[in-house]
Amino acid sequence: MSDTIGNIVIFKDPNPFDELNFGWLIPATHLGVPLEYIADKDVPNGMPYKIVTQSLLPVNFWNQKEFYTFDFSESDGIGSGSFVYTHNNQKYMVTASFTGSYEDWKGVNNV
Repeated sequence: MSDTIGNIVIFKDPNPFDELNFGWLIPATHLGVPLEYIADKDVPNGMPYKIVTQSLLPVNFWNQKEFYTFDFSESDGIGSGSFVYTHNNQKYMVTASFTGSYEDWKGVNNV
């Protein structure tokens, strides 16, 4: 299991109209749960994700995200969370497929 400190989650963006092909999660470090749990519940349903060590990202990443893409063909997992985006003043929603607790997640993932 990955630690939340020093890592972020990069995921495939479900919004086909977004210029970036990815979104990201910066996890709260005080929760005391594995990063995989946070990613599974918060990454949009059906979207692959990768856990990335922040120090391995280019120095200019946060200021120039539009210049980067990610390959999700070998992902660290698939999200099951909900997501809402807007395009041309119309809202689109990806509904969550897993709404259980951390204890439920541990049971499903044999943790």
